[in-house]
Amino acid sequence: MDGEAQQHPLGPSVTASVERPDMYPVRWKAGRQLGAGAFGRVFEGMNEETGDFLAVKEVQMYGSNKEIEERAKALEREISIMARLRHPNIVRYLGCDHKGDKVFIFMEIAPKGSVASVIAAYGKLSEGVSRKYCEQMLKGLAYLHGQEQPVIHRDIKGANVLIWDSGVVKLADFGASKRLNQLSTMSRENKSMIGTPYWMAPEVIRESGHGRKADIWSVGCTCIEMLTGRPPWSEFDNPITALFQIASASRLPAMPEGVSPECTALITLCLGREPSSRPSAQHLVSSHPWITGRGDASPAVVGPEG
Repeated sequence: MDGEAQQHPLGPSVTASVERPDMYPVRWKAGRQLGAGAFGRVFEGMNEETGDFLAVKEVQMYGSNKEIEERAKALEREISIMARLRHPNIVRYLGCDHKGDKVFIFMEIAPKGSVASVIAAYGKLSEGVSRKYCEQMLKGLAYLHGQEQPVIHRDIKGANVLIWDSGVVKLADFGASKRLNQLSTMSRENKSMIGTPYWMAPEVIRESGHGRKADIWSVGCTCIEMLTGRPPWSEFDNPITALFQIASASRLPAMPEGVSPECTALITLCLGREPSSRPSAQHLVSSHPWITGRGDASPAVVGPEG
């Protein structure tokens, strides 16, 4: 799809600030579809100049003028966040392109699919593999949360954790992500219900304001997903019922069976009802015994971190 002289759907603010001609292929070809969502699809692409393979997220800009404007703003936010992230556990953004009313976002491609697709193919994961994946998820989150303007992912789940060779995993899909306003960590911008029901933190469902600790809750949910082969609260077939339970019930979801006490302890910490009771990603990755293999972990550092 060769570049054409037409106005970019995302406007000059994004193209000028994050696109570089050497970052994305000028000529590329679409291959097999890898997935689909409400606003578009993801497929494999090939750079026809270099032969490199990449993942291509296609978003069609259709609907009313207001809908198109809102979708463009969401894409601008996603691209502006991804373009500045450089970490071994974050999927790398390669650039973007457009043709007509379609916008294409290019990313490095995961050769082994997602944690969710691996679970679908092989069943629940062992505790050892789950620990390895959890450690890398936490490292990616610690990087996001530690930015000068912290980034909250807001949709951590198995489908958004991609797998590379040798068991390397990377966080993907920043469509729901947002930079946190450090001057007001519970601002109105962070009171919208965004995420996927079974992995959503209570404060997100209640729309009472959320920050980095909402991602920690979702890590706990993803650990349950990996260790049981299904998300927590999956006994509720209706997502609305699940949302009600998560938001209002004080009980924890059913814990994975046959795992170590350290594993159960980490999940329990992540699923603290109050955001302030959950440790930070950095503390978990550096101090929790399930991650470090040490039995002398320091107490969890909790507090008002957004």
